[in-house]
Amino acid sequence: MSRKPLARCVAAQAKTPPPQRPLRARSIRYLNTVLLVSMIRNLQRLIERQIQKAKLQGQLEGLEGEGKPLPDRSADAFVDAGEAAGFRIMAQAGVVPEEIELKKKMAAHQSHLATLANGPERKEAMAELARLELRYNIAREARQKFMRR
Repeated sequence: MSRKPLARCVAAQAKTPPPQRPLRARSIRYLNTVLLVSMIRNLQRLIERQIQKAKLQGQLEGLEGEGKPLPDRSADAFVDAGEAAGFRIMAQAGVVPEEIELKKKMAAHQSHLATLANGPERKEAMAELARLELRYNIAREARQKFMRR
């Protein structure tokens, strides 16, 4: 056996780079986290610069509610932030969402139903309450589908 083929094989192996190890899922998650944190920091800096620019130009003076404490929004703690903002904007505009109106009607109808005795009038009231609940659920589901877009 001659040594030349073996030498060629060793030389060929030396020229090829070592195989790359694929990134592990943990490494990818770490890189994604680092990128996300970096993006958030950059966004915060941009927001702070915009606020400072608006202050210097006097755009933040004379706004509605200036110098007053923030309103209590403890009820919004259990609602999605986007939905809470949407409801707040509609309330300021004097618009009431359909599902809120239906909820009020349902509560009034339930209290009326409690005063009725068994009979055809109570059955009609129960059918009306069921219809209101159905409309309420349809309106709520439509809003949730719209918010997912």
